[in-house]
Amino acid sequence: MSTMLQLELVATNEHPEGYYYRATLETGTVGVCRLNVEVCREDEDKAERSQGMDLTAAECRALAQMLLAGATVLDAQLGED
Repeated sequence: MSTMLQLELVATNEHPEGYYYRATLETGTVGVCRLNVEVCREDEDKAERSQGMDLTAAECRALAQMLLAGATVLDAQLGED
């Protein structure tokens, strides 16, 4: 059974030159999912730059752990729980 998943995150931090970042995760190819990050201008519909990466399930878990570790450090810097 094949399941298609598409998730999108638009980063809320603003770049000083009017850019924003959009990350998407798609499954559609058996055994891998595609993580794509786009750099977009506020005033344009098209991405200025884009980079994709195909990940296995193990690599997705490793990336999730890296992001959780980063979030823990950022929370500690801000004094949050």
